[in-house]
Amino acid sequence: MPPALGVLDMARVASETRLGMGYAAQLSKLQSDIEAAQAAKQRELDALDAELRLLPDGRARQAKEDKRQAFLAKGQAELNRMRESAQRQVQIINAEFQQKSKDSSRRRQGPVASTCCWTRRWPSSWPPATTSPRT
Repeated sequence: MPPALGVLDMARVASETRLGMGYAAQLSKLQSDIEAAQAAKQRELDALDAELRLLPDGRARQAKEDKRQAFLAKGQAELNRMRESAQRQVQIINAEFQQKSKDSSRRRQGPVASTCCWTRRWPSSWPPATTSPRT
């Protein structure tokens, strides 16, 4: 009798099993952490913009604009590091999930061919397209 060969639908496993739902929750948390950090940075940037609008032209305004530009650069770098870290974590989670799914399936039905995997694209919408304070 030839060995049984099954095809594992990873999308279905991811959405319908406790294992898949657990990994999906981890991915969701990564995304919500990045979105929360992005929203916090945007609120801080909006506060700096509000302060800038109240300042007359001169040294104080220029100093505040310099502070805003530094904040923008630092915030963008921080969010990029978070996205890169999240991408590495997604790869680790994906590999772990696939391995556990395959191991579990092998115990039940023999060799398995995987048909898909999780992928996640992280938003890169912060900072806003304009780098000058809103008027």
